[in-house]
Amino acid sequence: MLVKMQKLALCFLWEALNENKELPKHLRNWFDEERITNGGRFFSYLVEPEGKIQKFYSLRENPNNPEIAILEGFDIGSLEGNSAKRLPFNRPSGPQSPQLGPVIKRSYSKKTGSGPSLKILNSTIKSFMEKANSNSPWAEYFQEAVSVFNRKKLSYGGKIEEDKGKTALSLAVELIPETNQTVFLVFQDVTGRFPGDVPEYNDYLSTMIDGDEKYTTIKTAGHIAHQCPLCGRNDFKVYASACSLAGINISNIDRVGAFPGITTQNAHLSFAICANCADLLYIFKFHILEKYLAPITSQNALVLPDLDLHTEKLSRFLRNFQIYTDGLSKKDKKAINLERRQLIKVLAESRGITTIDIIWADFGQKMENLRGIITDVLPSRLKQIDNKGREFDNIKNINPFFPKHEMDSFIFDANLTFIYNLFHRPGGKKAKVANSSKKLFELKRLLAESIYKKKKIPEKRLWEEIMITARWYLTDILQSDNPVFELLNEGFSEKKNIIWLTLSGWIRHLAMTIEYFKYMEVMEMMESKRTYFPEGKVLKPYFSENSGINNDHKAFAFILGILYGRVMRIQGAKGVNVSANALTWLKRLTLTGRDMPELFIKVREKLLAYEAEKSSVIREIIHELGVLGCKLGNEIDLDQIQCCYFLLLGQSISNDIFPKENKSIEGDKK
Repeated sequence: MLVKMQKLALCFLWEALNENKELPKHLRNWFDEERITNGGRFFSYLVEPEGKIQKFYSLRENPNNPEIAILEGFDIGSLEGNSAKRLPFNRPSGPQSPQLGPVIKRSYSKKTGSGPSLKILNSTIKSFMEKANSNSPWAEYFQEAVSVFNRKKLSYGGKIEEDKGKTALSLAVELIPETNQTVFLVFQDVTGRFPGDVPEYNDYLSTMIDGDEKYTTIKTAGHIAHQCPLCGRNDFKVYASACSLAGINISNIDRVGAFPGITTQNAHLSFAICANCADLLYIFKFHILEKYLAPITSQNALVLPDLDLHTEKLSRFLRNFQIYTDGLSKKDKKAINLERRQLIKVLAESRGITTIDIIWADFGQKMENLRGIITDVLPSRLKQIDNKGREFDNIKNINPFFPKHEMDSFIFDANLTFIYNLFHRPGGKKAKVANSSKKLFELKRLLAESIYKKKKIPEKRLWEEIMITARWYLTDILQSDNPVFELLNEGFSEKKNIIWLTLSGWIRHLAMTIEYFKYMEVMEMMESKRTYFPEGKVLKPYFSENSGINNDHKAFAFILGILYGRVMRIQGAKGVNVSANALTWLKRLTLTGRDMPELFIKVREKLLAYEAEKSSVIREIIHELGVLGCKLGNEIDLDQIQCCYFLLLGQSISNDIFPKENKSIEGDKK
């Protein structure tokens, strides 16, 4: 994984610094040599880019009044793409550490207000004073910065601000109006130069991005090792905290107790790497990583290609990928989120990629809290998934169990977008913990891995989570103002032209997903042992070879579900409280085959009481169920999952069986 990140960083640097020159055979050798002979070329890439920052503020002296500092705002675009060079930012070594230089990220939180905190700002001025009083070449520059930051009055927007005990620096942090985004606050010297314009400051910052400064903590210093585990170079200093401080904090190996036997004193014995390797990871994290993020199972993931370093193939890939990233930069935020789904296609089509890793983690200031990974996915398989997904789209409308109103976000693409909605539990905040459970995420990862590598899915775990999701839908229905609609109708409003998932719609989407798993050859086709075949024309369309109703026991639950749905429909029309009546017969989806005879009796009694058997369709279905019941007797062999799934499946198509009597009801979108 880390080696792949380094390859991408090397390609990025070569393209950025050498324009259209032909790629060398050994990019790493080029980088290592240049770091020695011309290290300044990489300076702007070893500090953080502005990222999403769109504005910055300068703090400078008032030449007419030595007590006042002036605060002024600018758009980041005014720097014409040179923000990394002119506003070089390097984050502090720890959350409470002073700022390294007069380029400060000013943040804002509703809970804590503006940041950095007053404590950090005071320690920053103290740190700057130490540099100002040193014998270093940059002492004079820091003296000027401290002089401005320590002023007691601040001019902003035509007003003079003053607060006893506060400096111009802390006043500026408070007065900057941005409350929904992070901005830079920088020092501007008497000649109007920003920090990156000052040679002495660049010299200072170069010492701060040296390995001994950038990749060490108080407790984990560098250590001479025989070999760097990433690049293999011998007798170089390596740093135990380098991965974390470079922004790739995958294993937290610099933390005491992260692994048995590892302490801060011997952490260099685990996975310490050299400064050049760390620099490449840093460049990947802050200049490249975001370009390789894509929604996989609708959750943000790093799609990490392993590049074939063959010159011709690699050059072609870099050109094509540049076209993709240029397209991203021209989109607005919503369009970018949609466009990121195209990343899989771009990588799958490239001959310059051998395999792909997919990594789910938190992608903030650091890449950390790794939750899951799938390694060595073949681009050819991704192309196959994409092609078969389109083929599946073309055959979906012939299956009577599939939804008539398909969710726009329920897509069978190479990003496996459908997986999110399949397991999303309704209920808002109440379902937040259930939706974010590690156990559920691991199943999603296993499903993705099965499809990406064409191996059988873990069916037992799949059905466990399906039943949990079904029970969440049922619980949500109990609190609904219109439970009958949620139980029997797909969520669709013709008036508002919107679609949402009801229990009925979700079951239909589930049936479609199961068929997709079979189509992708990651779920076994079940051998049919069914001896029952409908006599009448009403049920025949639902008993085709691909219906999934492969034995007589499942057929009984399915047909009973149709009649059960009809009972609920009638009760709803009569104003009966379904939640306290027919809905309770489901026993919160704990029914098994043993409960089917009793449920049949309850359903039949209600149909008789409501004189529903005047309908020829109902009489036909009751006859079919009676024939099947005589064959099976009371021994209906269905476990909880099979029984509830086929019962709900029958219920979900109940209104299709009785179209003339099914008046249009429009539900309210949640």
